[in-house]
Amino acid sequence: MSETTFANCKSCGAEVIWALTSTGRPMPIDATPVEGGNLVLSLLDGKRVVSVVAAGPGLRHRPHFATCPDADSWRHNRKENHR
Repeated sequence: MSETTFANCKSCGAEVIWALTSTGRPMPIDATPVEGGNLVLSLLDGKRVVSVVAAGPGLRHRPHFATCPDADSWRHNRKENHR
């Protein structure tokens, strides 16, 4: 993932950035930063990674699953997957 990896959500069409979590899993992030967001994006070894930060002033990003109107259709039932 490079510094300019943008895509559109397949459900709502919003612009997202694909980033990696600390466990290496891909996560869609709203491309536009907002006041009070809880994610900071940074580059590590040329890959965009997510840093979760405490609440505070400033522009930060939000996870797209928190803002997508169709997020429930993409969620996996974790109990079902871990039986």
